[in-house]
Amino acid sequence: MQENLLSEELDAAIDRSVGVWRELTGARVVITGGTGFVGCWLLEMALRANDRLALGMALLVVSRHPAAFIRRCPALANHPAVRLIEADVLQPLPALGDVSHVIHAAAETNAGLTQPTPLAMFDSSVLGTRNMLDAAVKQSASRVLLLSSGAVYGKSAVRTAAISEYDALFPVQADLVGAYAAGKRAAEFAVQAVAAQGGPQAVIARCFSFAGAYLPLDSGYAIGNFLAQAMAGDELSIKGDGTPLRSYLYGSDMAEWLWTLLVRGRSGECYNVGSDQPVSIAALAETVGRVVRGAGRYRVSVARPAGHEPPEWYVPSIDRVGTELGLIPHVSLEGSIRRMWQWYAAF
Repeated sequence: MQENLLSEELDAAIDRSVGVWRELTGARVVITGGTGFVGCWLLEMALRANDRLALGMALLVVSRHPAAFIRRCPALANHPAVRLIEADVLQPLPALGDVSHVIHAAAETNAGLTQPTPLAMFDSSVLGTRNMLDAAVKQSASRVLLLSSGAVYGKSAVRTAAISEYDALFPVQADLVGAYAAGKRAAEFAVQAVAAQGGPQAVIARCFSFAGAYLPLDSGYAIGNFLAQAMAGDELSIKGDGTPLRSYLYGSDMAEWLWTLLVRGRSGECYNVGSDQPVSIAALAETVGRVVRGAGRYRVSVARPAGHEPPEWYVPSIDRVGTELGLIPHVSLEGSIRRMWQWYAAF
């Protein structure tokens, strides 16, 4: 039933990007981190395009826990185009055979739950990317897509508008957040350097916030936490003052953008991936409550009153992907919440 709920939006995205998929005919694509939120959406779209368009693609999915993925997502894991490879990108990767494309999506993103040290967080990006690049060069891959993060821009109180790829990067602190940002910056340098030295062409996707099926409801993601609370009939609780500004790109839009960047993004360049429509955390909670519970049938609590500082911005400018690649969001925030809710409710 979950597959049926995703098929319409997947088909719409594939129809918009048929030319991109045709360029992947016969491709052998390695996806690291292929069993997380991003990886599942990449697989959902690629496998549907593969079947619909008879592309003959092969998808090699690197995972530390393939058995758990088989139990959680059997339709994806057991598809004949998928080959699961048990490996940790923090170690040299096994021989993969000839590879045409690599998507490096493996990363530590739930630091609040796993509590790594700052250095371990940094290493997860840097060592993982170096091992991926070594494998990509050895297996003669032609294109690499690195999933970086909007965190590379750093935090600054002076941000009052959407963040552009051409904006200056602010300093980061030696804490977990800073380690994550610094690791992603170093990973970006590594793929750019390898590309400049004659290695695989490399494109960088700076990912912001997303919504949709497969996003955990019991982690540090605000939209997932709010949805879980609303579905349980609980109060929607905001830990801070509710003023930070975020934006949310839906999973099918995200996957369409990432596959397009892999094939058509300019080598050595960075592209923001996210929605450019800001919403405060407080307004996000209100929207989730209204969509799931109905007007007047939910409550939102805020941990502390709003201060006098400007709200923190974490919203990208998407002018570059729009101008160069014609990519735009197609699913609204309310549509994203509704589809995510329907998918989880179908379990």
